[in-house]
Amino acid sequence: MPQLPAPTSDIASLVARLLLGIVLVAHGWQKLAEKGIAATSAGFAGMGIPAPGAAAVFATFVELGGGVLILVGLATPYVAVLTTLNMIGAGLFAGHWTGGVFVAKGGWELVGVIITGALMLLAFGPGRVSIDHLLAARRRAKEPVGRHVRVEERVRVLS
Repeated sequence: MPQLPAPTSDIASLVARLLLGIVLVAHGWQKLAEKGIAATSAGFAGMGIPAPGAAAVFATFVELGGGVLILVGLATPYVAVLTTLNMIGAGLFAGHWTGGVFVAKGGWELVGVIITGALMLLAFGPGRVSIDHLLAARRRAKEPVGRHVRVEERVRVLS
């Protein structure tokens, strides 16, 4: 599969991560500050979501906290999994999967796009413009030389 050159792919992954993070932060902030956890919980109860209080706290934490982590590219694989699970739950319990495609009619398009973004982060990582990348580079710099070299190459060098 052809890939974009590094500067272009870096920009593309950064923009995609920022857009996903902004959407998640906005929805988490809405649950926390605009509606409040109690109103979010009541709304979840009205939709038939099980354990609405716990679900409201979980969704708010994943969306607001996870959105911030996605924005900076930190703990990306973990946040991507939690975001995917959160959106699958929203689709199943809030009825998005049966509401058609369009979000204006209660459909799954927003949930689906957020899942897609999270899965792309899980599959391809946050990109080079991320804290995860910086931390990985630091770990690699501290490792002994040759740790990642295959055994055959080490033997060839020693022979």
